[in-house]
Amino acid sequence: MSEQMKNFWTGRCKAGHRQENEDCFKKTAYEQICILPKGGRLLEVGCGSAETLVYLAPEYDEVIGIDFSTTMLDAAAERLKAFGLRNVRLESGDACKFPASVQKVDVINTAYVVQYLKLEEIRLHLQQCRRVLSP
Repeated sequence: MSEQMKNFWTGRCKAGHRQENEDCFKKTAYEQICILPKGGRLLEVGCGSAETLVYLAPEYDEVIGIDFSTTMLDAAAERLKAFGLRNVRLESGDACKFPASVQKVDVINTAYVVQYLKLEEIRLHLQQCRRVLSP
């Protein structure tokens, strides 16, 4: 991802949604749950502080949340703990370079990231998706 984008998110621990409340997070997750396949392993790219991830996680056997911002990952860890979720692991990575530990997933959610990518970054992102997505 571009340095400008990384600099923007560095040090933040909230995504800055127009409405930052649990009802909004839950409704947003519900919209995604309605269209995403359920079960198996979910990769959430740009998981941020897990605002919606906590509502997606119960629908999957395992969830991997990646983000390049350590402050977001720290906030996500606290939120996951508060919700008592044990099927989620958080890792440092970005949309153009997934962590090497991410091997095979059944579902990839990039709902809050892909719109920020430049054309070349979209190509790299899709290559990473192809690398880890199970047939």
